[in-house]
Amino acid sequence: MDENIVSAKNKAIENEGSKRRLQAESEKLRQELDLLRNKYAETQKQMNDSRALVMESRLEYETAKTEVNANYNKLEKLKTDHDTKIRKIRNLASVAETSDMMDDQKSVTVNKNCNLRREPSSESQIVGYLNQGQSVSVAPADSKYFKVLNSSGSPQFLRRTCVEE
Repeated sequence: MDENIVSAKNKAIENEGSKRRLQAESEKLRQELDLLRNKYAETQKQMNDSRALVMESRLEYETAKTEVNANYNKLEKLKTDHDTKIRKIRNLASVAETSDMMDDQKSVTVNKNCNLRREPSSESQIVGYLNQGQSVSVAPADSKYFKVLNSSGSPQFLRRTCVEE
């Protein structure tokens, strides 16, 4: 019977040793699990921070894109306004250029087929023609030429020898 007691005691001692080993291994596994949980939480935080940075970058990109589009639209409007003003100025300049014709204007009849020129010079480019017998309104340009307005209001020049005064 003593052997049974000794054997039981030995088994109890072995079981106690196994129990301690298992507890030690279990504690080690718990520590590793805690370490993994902490690393996981840290990784999750880093991912969330990265997501926040990506969202912030997207917001900055969209804001900048909106600003660029708004500035482009403003620039296009300014360009359109500028072009409109340039047309108005050109029209006003054309009216101003031809306004002196109203004061000294008179009607004449062309006595032969004649060229209309861009400038009051026989060397100037020919820009139109008048046929014999046509009546036109003219204003003095210089001693050799009359100023004639074409249909768009631009001045052209007709030699004085081409008309009957």
